[in-house]
Amino acid sequence: MILAKLDASSAAIFADVLRLAFNPNQPRDYRGRWAKVGSSEERSTATPANRTLAQAPPLVSGPKHLPDWNTPTNPSVRDSKEHWNDLGSYPKGFTLSFQFRFPNHPSGTNWIRPLPSPKTPNVPVPRRVSYFGNSGVYIYDAMEVQIIDQNSIDGLGKRILVSGTGPGTKVEHLGYEPEAANTLVTGIPYGVGTVKFTNGGKPVNNLRPPGQWNDMTVKFVPKYATNPQTNQPDTGKLTGGSITVTLNGKETFQGFASKGTGNTRSKIPLADVSDRDVYLQAHYGSAVSFRHIEISAPPSPRP
Repeated sequence: MILAKLDASSAAIFADVLRLAFNPNQPRDYRGRWAKVGSSEERSTATPANRTLAQAPPLVSGPKHLPDWNTPTNPSVRDSKEHWNDLGSYPKGFTLSFQFRFPNHPSGTNWIRPLPSPKTPNVPVPRRVSYFGNSGVYIYDAMEVQIIDQNSIDGLGKRILVSGTGPGTKVEHLGYEPEAANTLVTGIPYGVGTVKFTNGGKPVNNLRPPGQWNDMTVKFVPKYATNPQTNQPDTGKLTGGSITVTLNGKETFQGFASKGTGNTRSKIPLADVSDRDVYLQAHYGSAVSFRHIEISAPPSPRP
C-alpha cells in the first residue's frame, strides 16, 4: 500500500532502504547500485570481494589545471631544475597541453646573453641563436621537447648549412656560432631527428606570428624494464618512452626515445634516471609565457 502511493523514483529508493534493512550484505555494483544475483547459491556466496568491478570502466582523474607561468627573465638564472616549473610526478606517463608565446619584440632583439658561469666568471658566453626566447618541456629531467623563438631566428636572415643534411646538420647565422639544426626547432625533442628545411633554407617553422599564442600538446608513454620476479614493469628502471607532439594542430614529432637529450643527459643511461616529474624549462633569462596548462595521467584500472 505504501509503495502504491509513491512515484516510481521514490518507490525505488524506499525499496533500497528495505533491502538494506533486511539484507545489508547484498552486493552492489561499481556505481553503488544493487547487483543482480540470480540463484540462491549466488546469493549465498556473493561478497564485496566478487562485485562486478571487472566490468567497470577505468578510473579517469581528469586533467589537472595549473596556474599560468612566466619564465624568470634574470640573465643570472641558470638552466637547472631549481628554476623550472615542476608540474608534478607522472611515472605512468602523461598528456600535457598548454599555450605559450614569446614577447613581440622587433626581429633580432629577443636575445639575452647569459651571465658567465660561476665556475668560469672570466670566460664570456658564446654568441648563440639558442639564447633567443627558449624553453621546453622536460620529461623526467632526461628528455626535452624544444620550445624556441624561431620567428626571431628567422628574422636574422640567411643561414649557412655547415654540415650535411641529416640529423647532424648544423646551421650558422652571421655573427653567431654554428648550432645543430635539430636543437633550433619548436615541437621536436632537443637534438633528435632530421629537420625539414624550406626552399629558403630555413627549418620548417610551425609557430604562429610573433606575439600570438601557440597551442602545444605533449603525450608521453614510458617504457620500463620488466622485473623478472614479478613479470611486471619495474618503474625504477626506465628504458625509454613514446613521445607525440602536436603544435598548432600539426603533429611535429612521433617516435620512441631510448636516451636522454642534450650534451649531458644523452650520456646518462635512462635506467639511472630516478626523476619522474614533468617540468617547464627556464633558460638563462629567456622570456616565455605559458597559460591554460593542463596535465593528466593515463586512466588507471579499478582495483
